[in-house]
Formats: sequence, C-alpha cells, structure tokens
Amino acid sequence: EIGFRYKPKNNRIYFNANVFHFGLEDAIVRRVNLNDTEYFINAGGTTQKGLEFESSFWLLKDKTTFLKDLKWRSNYTLSKFNFKDFTIGKTNFGGNKLTGVPEHVLVNSLEFIFPKGFYFFAQHNHTSAIPVNDANTVTAKKYDLVDMKLGNRNIKIGQSKFEVYFGINNL
Repeated sequence: EIGFRYKPKNNRIYFNANVFHFGLEDAIVRRVNLNDTEYFINAGGTTQKGLEFESSFWLLKDKTTFLKDLKWRSNYTLSKFNFKDFTIGKTNFGGNKLTGVPEHVLVNSLEFIFPKGFYFFAQHNHTSAIPVNDANTVTAKKYDLVDMKLGNRNIKIGQSKFEVYFGINNL
C-alpha cells in the first residue's frame, strides 16, 4: 500500500489517496454439507487491487451570516478484487470477481452549519452491482442511498452538553 495525504494548516481542504495490492494465497471458505454441518476449506487465493480517495473542503468557514460553515466531503473506493486459482470441486472460479465486494463506491456529503449549533447534513452513497455467488452469475443491483439529518449540537443542561437530531436514512 502506498498513499498520499495533504492537509494545510487552515484545515480548509483535505486529500487522502491510497493505492494497494494484496495477494492472499489460501482463502478460507465456509461450506455446508448435506447434513447442514458447517466446515471450512482452503479453496484458493485472491488478488485484491484498489484505490481509495478521500477529500473534504470547507466551502464556507467561520462566517457570521445566516450560514456559518458549509463542508463538502467526497470518498471513492475502487475495488478490483478477483479469485485466483479458486477451485471448488471441479469448478475453477479463477478470474471471477470476489463475492460480496462492489467494484465502485462513491459517497458525497454536504454539511450546513448554522449559528447556535444548528446543522443540516445530507449524504449520497452510490454502490455498484455486487456479485453474490462465486460464479458471478447472480448480482445484487447497483443502488443509491440518501441520508439526511437535522439537529443541534449546542444544547446544554447544567454542565452537560447534548446533541439532539432527527434523521432519515436509506432513502
């Protein structure tokens, strides 16, 4: 794995990028026999290559008007994960995509911060199709999710500070 990170002293922008390559020689795979007894086998290996990128930008910072701060975050993950010499019985799944791993995930969010601790947060998640069996003949469809939260981080009762919010997830 190799990466790069940049963050200036004023913290208005932030970048983090990593590329990686991981080779697993003996993948342990769960199996169930006809009697519903669970057992595990070494069924081959995997090759896992990828890229991760993370960024954040303060579009507005420390303003005293109606909108105090506005922050945008973005994250992207590319996962090129494949079976290598992955054999079950007489079937070799070598070259197929690794089960349960989406190739692309992109997450973007905006956070609006208002005076007196009020905020509004919105996030969008795009996930590409996900192979759900070793043969890659069945996939879960790509999907998009939206999350939103409205709240206040500046509620004080005595010496204690609280956050109160209302959120909607998985829209």
